[in-house]
Amino acid sequence: MASVATCATPDLVHIPAAPDFSFAADGDGSPVEHDFFIGKYPITNEEYARFCKATGHRIPRYWKNGKYPKGKGKLPVLWVSYDDAEAYCEWLSAKNPGKRYRLPTEAEWERAASGPRQMRYPWGNEAGISLKSGLISSNFNYNGVIASLLLKKKPTQKVTFVSPRSTRRGESTTLNSLLILNERGGVRGWQDHKTGGGFVQTDIFQQLNDEGGYTTVVDAYPKGVSAYGCFDMSGNAWEWTSSEIIATNGAERGQTVQAIRGGSWYATARSCSVTFRGEGRRAEGVFNTVGFRVAADDTDSTRVKPNRLPSKQRKTHQRSQPRF
Repeated sequence: MASVATCATPDLVHIPAAPDFSFAADGDGSPVEHDFFIGKYPITNEEYARFCKATGHRIPRYWKNGKYPKGKGKLPVLWVSYDDAEAYCEWLSAKNPGKRYRLPTEAEWERAASGPRQMRYPWGNEAGISLKSGLISSNFNYNGVIASLLLKKKPTQKVTFVSPRSTRRGESTTLNSLLILNERGGVRGWQDHKTGGGFVQTDIFQQLNDEGGYTTVVDAYPKGVSAYGCFDMSGNAWEWTSSEIIATNGAERGQTVQAIRGGSWYATARSCSVTFRGEGRRAEGVFNTVGFRVAADDTDSTRVKPNRLPSKQRKTHQRSQPRF
């Protein structure tokens, strides 16, 4: 298993330029004109805690008494806004004069994740998911993983619908009558947009969510590494990019938002493919499935920083409703 950085300087991977780069999903050209560096791993709770301690920056909402949950230091940090991520990059840049840290563009992110052959997943074009003895086997963390673990551990566990948005609020059922896995690793019953009667509207999910969700250690899936050596680019946590898009998925559909990439512990396997596009979030929002990884350039390289409103002109909103 890889060694996750424990100092203030994250491990970086060199990514070569790709002047002819186009997004695999739609062929939209977006040249990656310069070589750059990108984090080998997403930023962890432990790394983010050092930043918060050094700067007095606000902490994510799932941390208690100023600290991240015990045992979760090497898990990706969540509930951080775009502005929080940029502040972290500025702090890193000040501590490491040889590099200018920033968030990757959407094209840079896909380039690093999909490799020179633009594969659908970091390791190839097949998800490689299987269901063995009731447990999901995969190269990445997505909603099928936690669903299979819960069903394996306590299939008849009682769950109660607690979400105010659920028409079944107060009603109880068993876990195995709500969540169903298929042989391809798909999950039925995770979300029900019509009645609010999915697993994410239950007390079990609420407890899981309050603890920071079901993320895993950022080097937990060594077979999921990209061709360039990046870990965790499929699943576990969506990652902010510096590119604005008009979202084509979810509640943000049609809105100008910040592109996020990679899927999460909450997402479907399809959403976790590294060529999947169209997902985005408001830059001022914080979300239970969104973290980030840094990109970097040598300080003598020239790059144009994305044109955005200063963070003090944007109000950050807390959002508890998960998104795919």
